[in-house]
Amino acid sequence: MHAQERSLYLALLVTVFVLLGLVVFYTITLIRQQRRNRRLFQEKVAAEIHTLEKERQRLAEDMHDELGPVVAGIKLKLNSIDALSDIDRDTLEKVQENMGQLLGRLKGISNNLMPAVLLKKGLVPAVQALVDEFQGANGMMIHFKAGSLPELPRETRVNLYRICQELLANTLKHAEATEFHLTLTSDDNLVKLLASDNGKGFEQEAAVAKSTSYGMHNLLNRTELMGGQMFLKTSPGRGAQYQFEIPLQFPG
Repeated sequence: MHAQERSLYLALLVTVFVLLGLVVFYTITLIRQQRRNRRLFQEKVAAEIHTLEKERQRLAEDMHDELGPVVAGIKLKLNSIDALSDIDRDTLEKVQENMGQLLGRLKGISNNLMPAVLLKKGLVPAVQALVDEFQGANGMMIHFKAGSLPELPRETRVNLYRICQELLANTLKHAEATEFHLTLTSDDNLVKLLASDNGKGFEQEAAVAKSTSYGMHNLLNRTELMGGQMFLKTSPGRGAQYQFEIPLQFPG
């Protein structure tokens, strides 16, 4: 090989190595940037969810501790009023009935914002109460089973409860299902939430990719916030099966 050819070959070799180095550097930089963006996104979602749940609890406490007693007090005062005529008596009865409905509605809204049973008794009783609330709506029968669960952090309990709430609401609203199965179990490392229905199903990839699919994004965001994984299997006409695996000890 002539000296000129060797020089050309060496130059080409150096160029190739430089290009490879640039490609590797660019790839590593891109991966790091993606990881950073992902971490920032997760931190943003975590802050939003934390703020949302904190505000929900504040509103629930305000309704329970302030508005509830006020309405109940008004209802008691109405009971003490002596009606002067049949018309007044009918009016009072209607007002008392309306106040009773308002009091019940306030309790329902407060419970929906932050169920007291979730904070006082734990996840399983709270989900059971949620199932009882949805049971039979639109003709859908709900079957709930729960194994023994360990003591879970408050945020994990709230997120798992919200996932169950989202699944039930979405199924009732969109699936046209007559059967819904929900199971909560745990082993040494994971809490597992399984849900399935016999509804009309949907196009899985389209639902996950759809930017306006708030319910699906909510499920994914809350699962990732707990360091878990969500698995979904569905297709038109074949119902939907969800599986959530949440680590008991999440380093993040």
